[in-house]
Amino acid sequence: AVVQEANLEHWYRFEEGEVGGTGKYIRDWTGADTSTYVRNGATIQSGRRGGCVRFADGANDEVSWTSFYLTISSSYTFAFWAKRDNSAGGSAVTLVNGSDGIEVQIEGSNTVFMHDSTSISTSTVPTQGDWAHYAITYNGTTMTAYIDGVSVGTASLSSPSTSGYLRCGRGIASANAFVGDVDDIRLYSTDLTSSELSSVVSGDIDGQYHNL
Repeated sequence: AVVQEANLEHWYRFEEGEVGGTGKYIRDWTGADTSTYVRNGATIQSGRRGGCVRFADGANDEVSWTSFYLTISSSYTFAFWAKRDNSAGGSAVTLVNGSDGIEVQIEGSNTVFMHDSTSISTSTVPTQGDWAHYAITYNGTTMTAYIDGVSVGTASLSSPSTSGYLRCGRGIASANAFVGDVDDIRLYSTDLTSSELSSVVSGDIDGQYHNL
């Protein structure tokens, strides 16, 4: 059996397959039937902790879950680790619903967190080549953006899109390709507090999974 923290709806750790492989199976570690495969030139590599997915060509490397529309709760947390490997950056992880959805753009001079047409932009940009943790929380009225467990901005958000399919490595419009690594994508059905997010970043909340 798998023991996991409450409200963790989807969790992708990129531990599957042979390191360096492509076309590998990507498991949802919550046990939900939303698994997929690495596509195009993206590969599973050694990452921050265990494996990660690497996007190298800046063109069409991606992992996408087009067959599985995930439900976005009325309050949620969308979080992941990423490491930008070029100066331009790009869209690391998105949740796509037509032209809407959730998107995190990690650029060279700013970081932009978006849900539909609402965005939070910050000049806080982790150093190229370093891992950093990114998160968006939403409590039903306010969207908050975090980098490494620290709030970097808020915005009012009403009637956002409530579902989407997950894509890593490119933006909602299939553009703005990301070059770098992504790991540990999580979607919670609650807005984690800043203290809880800090625990995720420090590893004190690590999915709480183990085999019994």
